[in-house]
Amino acid sequence: HAAPLAASYKAEIDAVLEQRQRDGPPRVDSDVASNSSSTDRDAHADVFGRPPPGVARMEERLIALESAVGRLPESESGALRLAIRRQPLLFVNCPHTKLILEREDEEGGGHFDAEAAARRLARYWESRRSMLGEEICYGPGACAVPFLDDYTQFYERNLTVLDHPDADEFARKDAERMVDTINMRKVEALETILDQMEGDAREEHVEGEVDVSKLLARTMALTCPRVLKVQFLQVENMVERRAAQRLVNYCDTGLELFGPALEQRGAVKLRDLDDCSTLLELGLFRLMPFEDDFGRSILVFRKIFAEEGEEDSSLHISEERLLQLHIDDDHFAKVAWYFGHAALERVGCQRNGLVVIMDLRGATQRSSTNIKAKRRAIRRVTHCLPVNVRALHCVVGHRTSWWRSILGELASVAFRRRFVVHAGTAEENLDVFGESFGIKPDNLPDDLGGTLSREYFLKWLQDRRTAGV
Repeated sequence: HAAPLAASYKAEIDAVLEQRQRDGPPRVDSDVASNSSSTDRDAHADVFGRPPPGVARMEERLIALESAVGRLPESESGALRLAIRRQPLLFVNCPHTKLILEREDEEGGGHFDAEAAARRLARYWESRRSMLGEEICYGPGACAVPFLDDYTQFYERNLTVLDHPDADEFARKDAERMVDTINMRKVEALETILDQMEGDAREEHVEGEVDVSKLLARTMALTCPRVLKVQFLQVENMVERRAAQRLVNYCDTGLELFGPALEQRGAVKLRDLDDCSTLLELGLFRLMPFEDDFGRSILVFRKIFAEEGEEDSSLHISEERLLQLHIDDDHFAKVAWYFGHAALERVGCQRNGLVVIMDLRGATQRSSTNIKAKRRAIRRVTHCLPVNVRALHCVVGHRTSWWRSILGELASVAFRRRFVVHAGTAEENLDVFGESFGIKPDNLPDDLGGTLSREYFLKWLQDRRTAGV
């Protein structure tokens, strides 16, 4: 077997990343059609848990091709290995690689031979170097200038290889080294920005222009564990400036909701939400016990507001009663914070993200005003957590049409491609959840047609209280 690629090319990968940091963030594709295609692909993957069939097939073949290249003897792959050394994104944005994949597909009648494709790719680079000479062969134009989406795909593919059942030991070692190298460089860049933000806040504090909590938030962000910094980077596509701002917003929000003691306490526990017990028992949020078929955690939000004329009960509460209990928007945000972190205890959620289901059946135009207000309070938390909310499912009453009027409040313009409305019967909705979105009945509450009772969720809360989490 040939040596793992990343073992011998680590210095070159470092050099590419160092140049990347000097140049600043990679350009975003300005081509409307290309950008739209990328957006559609990503939205499809987020909503359905997998990319469109054609994209998925190409990704699988690229992973197989890269693994096969790693197994080629060095005597056959010298020119190709030098190409990879010069351009680590060769399997992402090189047109020659994609053309060879397409040709192998055509000649194989739909059957893809990764070994044959690897040999063809190696021959291509040997011929190119022989005809053009090394300087022109590997010079500008050999590969397209990377866009942000190319860097993101490169990183995501390496993460995928780490857990891919068909990847061999050498491919996994390559991927592990590449991911570790990228994470290290990006955390360094993130910390540089956070250090500057803390320094600026410290100067403003001395001059009386910023309060202590803002300074504390920046210090918390700078000193938080490396693994948490990596999570924020991954959520923001490894763009360090955006990750830094999200991390600072996260610390700001946590301090606003739970006070300065949060810095010492770290994780929020159920005992810190004693003033939110009513919202917890009403089942404002419920975390499903299993991940969906694609490894995402499921969080269900339900309408708890009593409609006009309805009595308070174990399932609903009136505006007046909320006011009497002094429950405001911060309490809703605290509950969202706790459940978001409960989901993030799962490695699968950290890697694959979160799917939110909003059960708004029975809501009226009047109660939708309350829902919109509380949704804004909850978004204050979800927009800063280190997790990707992949999709938002909204379950409304059969033949309900009012949801269109609050679509803008429930999902931003950028997120509407990931917004799914379920307005069928309970049986129809259950079938769609299972067949189209990989969410089975044993992973849904019984009020949505699933098998999980209210008692299950109350016991879940009690078990966590007893465990001190």
